[in-house]
Amino acid sequence: MSDADGQTIDRYRVSARISEDRWAATCRAFDPKFDREVVIYLINEADRQGDYFLQEARTIVGWRHSGLARLFDFGEYQGKVFAVLESIRGSNLRQIL
Repeated sequence: MSDADGQTIDRYRVSARISEDRWAATCRAFDPKFDREVVIYLINEADRQGDYFLQEARTIVGWRHSGLARLFDFGEYQGKVFAVLESIRGSNLRQIL
């Protein structure tokens, strides 16, 4: 996924890879349409399970809680499924623990 740095996914300009695991790569990106920083989860092709992720996104998009990042967008770009979430700066759970 490091090759995605500097690339564009849909309208989002990827600026840095945050992490990667077997399910998804997590990247910091910029949304020029709304002039904001976002986080993109680019789901690995091998782990796609039909409409499962779209069904989950439809559920999550309605959630509102101060402890959760909001889901802004969900789609497919060049055969890869992606989710775009609110970027919240601060420590992550791994750093806290």
